[in-house]
Amino acid sequence: MAEPPQTEPIQAGPIQAGTIQAAPLLASRQTRIDNSAQTRLDHRMRRVESMLTRPAPIADQQQGPGPKPKKQMRLGNKIRQALGMPLREELNWWQRISWKLKASVIVILVAILFAIFHVTILAVIFGLLGAFLLISGLRRSFKVRRPWF
Repeated sequence: MAEPPQTEPIQAGPIQAGTIQAAPLLASRQTRIDNSAQTRLDHRMRRVESMLTRPAPIADQQQGPGPKPKKQMRLGNKIRQALGMPLREELNWWQRISWKLKASVIVILVAILFAIFHVTILAVIFGLLGAFLLISGLRRSFKVRRPWF
C-alpha cells in the first residue's frame, strides 16, 4: 500500500533546475513534542518553580505614599512671613487674571454678535471698547517691576 516517493522536475529558470522528492504525509494521533518545544516547556516550568519557591515580600518593607510636600509660598508671602506681617490669601489661576482681560473677552464677543446681526455701529463701538480693555489688561499683566538700582 505504501507508494514510493514521487519525484517532480522543477523549472526554476536558466540557473537552477532540480527535482524535489515529495514524501507522503502521514497523520498520527501520537503526540510528539519537538525538541525546541520541549526546551521552552522546561524553561517555563523552571521559571514557575522559581517563582513559587521565592519568599513572599513582607508588608512592612513596602513603603506607602509619603506625606504630601508642603505647598511653597509665593515670594510676597515669604517676605511678609519674614517681617511678621499677616499673609495674603493665595489666588488660583482664575483669580490671578486681570478683570480687564476677562471683560475684554466678553465685550469682544458682544461686538462679534452685533457684527453677525449687521448692527455695524454697535459692533464698532463694542469692538473698540474690547480692544482698549484687552490692550490695557495685557499691558498690566506683562508689566515688569524693576528695582530702583
